[in-house]
Amino acid sequence: MNGVFIHQQVKALQNLGHQCSVLLTHNWFPPRGLHKFHPYWKEGYDLKLDYFSEVEGVPIHSVPVLVKMPNRIFKEDPYEREAKAIVKYVKSNSSLKDTDWIISHFWTETSFIGLLVKEKLSIPLASFCRGDDIHEWPQNNPILFSHLRRVYEGADRLFANSQRLADDAQALVSSSAKKNVEVIYNGVDLEKFKPVSLEKKVKIKSEFGWHKDEIHLLCVATPVVLKGWLELLDVLKLLVSKFQNVKLVAVTVDRNFPDKIDLKSEALKRGIEEKIIHLGQIHHNQLPKIYQACDLFVLPSYNEGLANVALEAAASNLPMVLTDVGGHKEIFEYSNSVKLVPPKDTNSLLEAIEKQIQEISNVADSRICVQDNVGSYLQNAQNLIKFLV
Repeated sequence: MNGVFIHQQVKALQNLGHQCSVLLTHNWFPPRGLHKFHPYWKEGYDLKLDYFSEVEGVPIHSVPVLVKMPNRIFKEDPYEREAKAIVKYVKSNSSLKDTDWIISHFWTETSFIGLLVKEKLSIPLASFCRGDDIHEWPQNNPILFSHLRRVYEGADRLFANSQRLADDAQALVSSSAKKNVEVIYNGVDLEKFKPVSLEKKVKIKSEFGWHKDEIHLLCVATPVVLKGWLELLDVLKLLVSKFQNVKLVAVTVDRNFPDKIDLKSEALKRGIEEKIIHLGQIHHNQLPKIYQACDLFVLPSYNEGLANVALEAAASNLPMVLTDVGGHKEIFEYSNSVKLVPPKDTNSLLEAIEKQIQEISNVADSRICVQDNVGSYLQNAQNLIKFLV
């Protein structure tokens, strides 16, 4: 539910011989078709239908969470409610009773639930911050900020997926007693994401119905303001007057966010609707070919921990334009084929993309950067274990 990269980390831990189980919650619903009589029950039923019991050898447990009704009488804290359901489930499941660690992600949300479970079951908690849980969510919500502080103070091990994010987390809770926040990069699948020859690239473009002489810019991001889509569309409008053969390939996640952007209508406003290839949500197994077919990767996001899509694009040896946020500089500062620009700076973004297009035939070195500085999921799982034994 929280991303392919978390599943890859769990799978890598399991491949190292550690028994892992994933717990996913859903609203409790009654049997025999009665779920259709209440929206909470129907939501839980539909979510449970989407869950697998196992993915690539990793067992997944579906944990029912009872929502007491009516809400105006049974006022419950939703985080306490989820934690209570997980505690009950763990106590009743023999395969989970001897758990050594709870590993949770996002300090303000699931890690806070993990902290409540730790307090009730006395199982140590290892918690990862990922980006928005430090940069975005706590800034506008005092409840989430209090969650962040409690996780920082109460977790047994704290991790971040870049050094800059670790530093930002420390600064955000500077009034608390200082604790170590260790850096564990997410890793990248260097076998799945890899470069192809120019001849193969042309062939893949043809498979997609793209013209071989077009320059395809790729952005893979949630369609929200924070990912810099509006700046990218503004830049595209300026680019096409100079490079007639440029197209933007947009891969997006199909979810309803409060600040979701309608990319098609935004493109129409700018008169560039014919210059965008809207692919929508793509299965992760289809992404390698998308990277291989494109000529330049662009991610103008306002903040990141360390963008997984940037690591995948780099493993595919694409030249890139990224905003200088999160761990991007840690990985790509000395790359000749990765340009880092300030966030929300349309002029710098335009200049960097223009330069990359002009140098498109140069040999990229982005794959070397992730090989040397990030490593595989298995290598990073090994790094994680060193802190847990």
